[in-house]
Amino acid sequence: MSLAYDVLYFALHPNHLGMVIQWKLRRGPIHERDENHESATAKVCFELLDETGRSFSSVVKELHPELLLPVCVFYLILRGLDTIEDDTSMPLETKEPLLRDFKDYLEQDSWTFTGNRPEEKDRQLLVQFDNVIAEFRNLKPVYQAIIKDITDEMGNGMADFARNAAFGDAGVNTVEEYDLYCWYVASIVNKGLTHLFIKAKLENLELALSCSFEMVLNALGHASDCLSYLVGLREQSVFNFCAIPQSMAMATLELCFRNPAVFEGNIKSTKGDAFQLMVESSQDLERVCKVFRRYIHRIQQKNDPKDPNFLKISIACEQIERFAEAQAPQSVELAKSKTRGRLWSPVRGEFSIRPGSMQEFGPLLDKQELKGWKLAPNSYFAG
Repeated sequence: MSLAYDVLYFALHPNHLGMVIQWKLRRGPIHERDENHESATAKVCFELLDETGRSFSSVVKELHPELLLPVCVFYLILRGLDTIEDDTSMPLETKEPLLRDFKDYLEQDSWTFTGNRPEEKDRQLLVQFDNVIAEFRNLKPVYQAIIKDITDEMGNGMADFARNAAFGDAGVNTVEEYDLYCWYVASIVNKGLTHLFIKAKLENLELALSCSFEMVLNALGHASDCLSYLVGLREQSVFNFCAIPQSMAMATLELCFRNPAVFEGNIKSTKGDAFQLMVESSQDLERVCKVFRRYIHRIQQKNDPKDPNFLKISIACEQIERFAEAQAPQSVELAKSKTRGRLWSPVRGEFSIRPGSMQEFGPLLDKQELKGWKLAPNSYFAG
């Protein structure tokens, strides 16, 4: 029936059909909803949003990811409140406490309501309201506080007018009363949305994220120097002392990269990851290089082609990758050598080889990564 009606309508209004096609095909969403990372209860919430507010649903789904679920949940909670107020079959002794206490039901994990008349339009929303509550409880506390405050104000305003109507007073006799009623049942939503928009700090967040990308990029530029320094450390306890913090730093860079949570509180590696890094980084340079490469790969996977620094970060990661690959086999060759003496670099420090080993180490010095190294055959280390 609906399809036949649509066909007839657009046949009589072809210009409207053109607008529909233009909206559907020519306009790309600013932000796309990612269903792959949604919980089961979030999926139910978006289904309920489609059923209860079709025109509102499309614009909600294009909101910035930071606001997507908060606004969806906010809408559904107030729509649930509105469904109770709209049910004229419900007696005041049932309706009034529901409206005034609705904010408290948001703290009850499994709360649902089946008391609406069967023909009530959005009855199903309240039947499945436990899904909305689950997502409400997962929101940031600042968003929960805003939503709960608006729910309380709207619910009590609705209850006041419902009580007046039940006792013979229409409740809306003047323009001022009409404006007040409209405020409680509709306009107050904008107050809540404004508070959500302000607390989301999206403008500042975008600038902050951009700044953090620059900081990560700057730090990546020093990673090769860290590995260069570790090359010259032969004593194991000194190597551990220097290598473990550098591996931790690389893990922290990966954790901070493209992560808005860095602006909301302290973020750090899990205890399990920290111990793994300590074990891996207290063995030899080859293992440390593997750690660096592992986190570089993760940064590359998170790198977004849309970001202005995408290419710079890709190049920085590739440089670290190549440098780590070059250092690992080199460290094995040098460790296996039985020579003693000194191989010196003005940048990378010193380590020992025996005089007369030029023939053995000559090929290593030809590597691009070792340009600038010199043999000092007259220098010795004891033992």
